[in-house]
Amino acid sequence: MQEKIIEALNEFIAELVCLTTCEYHKTGEYKLWQEKIDRMYVDCEGEFTPSQLSFVNECFDLMTCVYNRETEYAFRRAFSYSVFLLKQAGDL
Repeated sequence: MQEKIIEALNEFIAELVCLTTCEYHKTGEYKLWQEKIDRMYVDCEGEFTPSQLSFVNECFDLMTCVYNRETEYAFRRAFSYSVFLLKQAGDL
């Protein structure tokens, strides 16, 4: 039973992360960051050999993966803290 609850919570948090990420992607701030990232990729293509570029892309991919996991972790902790505060307030 507890396993199913944890699985459902993980799915819920993943969906929240997805929804908020999609919302953020619509903002001007995100567009500015994305333009900068796109320029970085173009600069890298001009500076590195294909082998080096492959390594650079792997590094970017790894950093993106770590950032995504960090975001999910932050959502989990925020959710946990929210439940704790509701319990302390006697609302849960």
